[in-house]
Amino acid sequence: MKKVMIIAALLLAGTTFAQGPEGRDPKEIATKRAERMATELGLNAEQRTRLEAIFLYEAEQMKAIREKHEAEMRSVLTPEQYAAWEQKRAEKKAKMMERRKAQGGRP
Repeated sequence: MKKVMIIAALLLAGTTFAQGPEGRDPKEIATKRAERMATELGLNAEQRTRLEAIFLYEAEQMKAIREKHEAEMRSVLTPEQYAAWEQKRAEKKAKMMERRKAQGGRP
């Protein structure tokens, strides 16, 4: 059962981090994810607390990875290339958000 919960948490983590807005506090992300799972799965307080700790760790790790990625991109690209890359990334994100809204998903 413990393995099933961890697998479910990791699957949810992948989709949440792929969708998560930049700049949000890792603690906030972890708390909301744990609350959602507690509601959906009927978790007790101990389970919720333990999942929140797992999610907080994952959120902090993902934040560190994103920061490292940004630094590496800046070190490789010229300022003009970096700005163009950021623009393309923002456009892709906007299109994804529009598709999500059209499908009735979370904005």
